[in-house]
Amino acid sequence: MFKDRVIIISLFIFICTVLIALTITPSITQSQLKKFTNHPKYKDLIEVPDLLGKTISESSKILEDINLKVVQMPVSPYNPNFPKGSVIRQDPFAGDFVKNGRTIYLTPNPQYVTQIVIPDYSDKSFRSVRALFGNAKLQLGKIFYCNNYAENVVLRLDYNQRRIYSGDTVPVFSLIDVYIGAGKQNVNEKTIKTPDLIGNKFFDYETGQKIQDVIKDNFLNVGTLYLDELDVKDSTDFFVYKQFPNPDLDTTFMFINEGGMSPELNLYFTKDSTKLITYTDSINNINND
Repeated sequence: MFKDRVIIISLFIFICTVLIALTITPSITQSQLKKFTNHPKYKDLIEVPDLLGKTISESSKILEDINLKVVQMPVSPYNPNFPKGSVIRQDPFAGDFVKNGRTIYLTPNPQYVTQIVIPDYSDKSFRSVRALFGNAKLQLGKIFYCNNYAENVVLRLDYNQRRIYSGDTVPVFSLIDVYIGAGKQNVNEKTIKTPDLIGNKFFDYETGQKIQDVIKDNFLNVGTLYLDELDVKDSTDFFVYKQFPNPDLDTTFMFINEGGMSPELNLYFTKDSTKLITYTDSINNINND
């Protein structure tokens, strides 16, 4: 009897000891870890500034003033969205918090850019010119329609709001605006059916197409792409759950003889499948009504 009581008491003391150890030890360890890693409670961290679009010298001065180091990475392929020689990529990202003296890696746009000859686009369809752009490493910018009997045939190209011709040269990866004919049945207005992009991801690994390319393949311009989360650095898992105009909607727009921009398609992205179901149900209800 006495032995049984001793065993029970010893077991109770052991369990209590273990519970206390499990409670206190992580707290002590976390406290020491915070000190070791310069947690904000013990030492202020530095917020990395946004350096994209700035020159390397400007960026270096900004970082040195807040006691951060700089390493310049090899130049990247030319990005037309940034000035030549400016920062187009930084690691860590803007808004990240780092320790005092941390190294920031900056990737610049090249100073000297390969020039591309504009291919012969006369009497070619929109889709043919798109293929020519891909081969020539040019990008499709805005799509405009103008009065012409040759429907969806490219009539004019613009670069930086200036008309260009076959044989002219532009920097590689430049954005080229395209003017196409509306067709003889469409004078000063045209109707385009909106594609159904619900469920599509930013990038389709099977086809190799970006969502922006899918929009332009349907003769529409890319509007605003909304994400339902803030500070997203990787949009891979996001998919379209809502779009405006709605899927399969006939959109009629007006333009003048010289040309008017095709409508924009705005897309809303999420990783929450319940939003997709909710929106699809609401569209179905509208169609049934």
